[in-house]
Amino acid sequence: DYFHSNNRGGENKIDWIHGIDPSQSMRDAADLVLNGVLEGQKYEGGGRKRTRLTYGESIVSSNSSNDTSAGGSFDLALCAYTLNEIPNVASSLAMTAIIWEKLAPGGVAIFIEPGTPDGFNSLRSVRSMLLDCCPPKSDENEIGDETCHVIAPCTHNGSCPMVRHQRNFLKY
Repeated sequence: DYFHSNNRGGENKIDWIHGIDPSQSMRDAADLVLNGVLEGQKYEGGGRKRTRLTYGESIVSSNSSNDTSAGGSFDLALCAYTLNEIPNVASSLAMTAIIWEKLAPGGVAIFIEPGTPDGFNSLRSVRSMLLDCCPPKSDENEIGDETCHVIAPCTHNGSCPMVRHQRNFLKY
């Protein structure tokens, strides 16, 4: 499942949620859950319009962005248990690059994977790619360079110290 949202205007609200899943039944289930959550919201003054919900089956074919400005249009991209469903590392990195491109400047991408060796390896690959391609701000960055900052599970932007333990993981 992959969800991204657009919150233009800086207010504490979500204007638009776009969900992506290849399974129609999962998109239908997400729609039921999200509509139920949104129905229960209380709005100050009653004047707020409802959050827009849209769905697609692929991030590549998703025309969820009306914004043609550079940098994408989504403030948040949430990928929960998605990377391990992608057939290989190269494809998951390509998907990550597409997600990164769809983020607005200052946008946040969140990747959640199971606490397993495969989940760890998937997140480590994404982390390494983003830090290599869009290193954190430094004196060496030129104006306009894209940067990223990793906040979890490692709270630093250096190479992953767990790589040295990779051979100790057992698969059952």
